[in-house]
Amino acid sequence: MKKVLLILMVLVTVSFSVNSFAEIEIKYDKFKNRTFVQIEPTRSVMAGTSIKPALDLVGWYEGQKPYKPKTCIIGFSAISPSWKYLSCHSVYCLADGKRVEMPPSKHHGEVLPNRVVFEIITILVPFSIVEGISKCENIQFKICDTEFSLSKYEMEDLKTFVGVFQKSN
Repeated sequence: MKKVLLILMVLVTVSFSVNSFAEIEIKYDKFKNRTFVQIEPTRSVMAGTSIKPALDLVGWYEGQKPYKPKTCIIGFSAISPSWKYLSCHSVYCLADGKRVEMPPSKHHGEVLPNRVVFEIITILVPFSIVEGISKCENIQFKICDTEFSLSKYEMEDLKTFVGVFQKSN
């Protein structure tokens, strides 16, 4: 299951978004009777022009009727000329200035044909963490030495992502 979700996240991350911010994608898999909800990354990340890692979110629920899952994946994708997070990929979070405890993260990456490095940091988190930070005004992350805040578009995407799971509640 984890490999399927990782492959799904990588495939989504490699696709291009035509907007200046991410889009929410909802796909039902009739063979698995499972619906996947994902945030697709921005074009700036895919073009390698982003100065910070971009937010990726993946969640799922059984069937077609939305409900709050127990867990989801917070991810960050980045493209750079060399490996940035291979040996260090710890993730820290501040939501409205308050520390949010993040579970251990995993690193995935590869060198692309144009000799740039594509990296994804993933964290399997309780959905309650994502739900909680979606109510905040300012969310900051730190991955090793890289500190950044979510953009206003990423904040909106985060709220929309959480809202998908609350439609039936």
